[in-house]
Amino acid sequence: MKIITTLVFLTISFLTIGQPKNNFENEIIIIETKESLIEQLKQFENQAIYLDIWSVYCGPCIKQFEYKDSLNKFLESKGIVSLYLCVSPEYAIETWKNLINEHNLKGYHIFVSTRIIRDYKIGFNIEGEENYMRLGHNFPYFVIISKGSVKIKKLEYLPSEKEKLIEEISIFLN
Repeated sequence: MKIITTLVFLTISFLTIGQPKNNFENEIIIIETKESLIEQLKQFENQAIYLDIWSVYCGPCIKQFEYKDSLNKFLESKGIVSLYLCVSPEYAIETWKNLINEHNLKGYHIFVSTRIIRDYKIGFNIEGEENYMRLGHNFPYFVIISKGSVKIKKLEYLPSEKEKLIEEISIFLN
């Protein structure tokens, strides 16, 4: 049985999982699910996705949140969905929610317990990544996914390297 609950924090309008929107102004959407990442990506099949994989205990991950505003303007202008995937121990869920609100991370959020990350990433094959089983072990980790999840690429540049990152995303999606 699939269990999916959508909670909307700091939002102007309610958004259900089946109806993603491009306008993320003041929207933080937390998706609680037991489905795989591949299943979660299906709801965005007509949109490109910027995937930020992080952990609540990763200082470099949290440092990159400082650069999200200017990057989000670019992503929104291109209709790219921001999806944050937090991989942390189950006892860190409240810390995760607090960090989302503290840094005003607009977009979609999924929490994955470190206990189940191996099952969660099955079938997630990343272009240019020789060992995708590392997903969930090296943070921060940024991925761009084309419309329809046809192509998936680990990004080489960080949000703090905005111009290079934007160029890398643009080249990949063209």
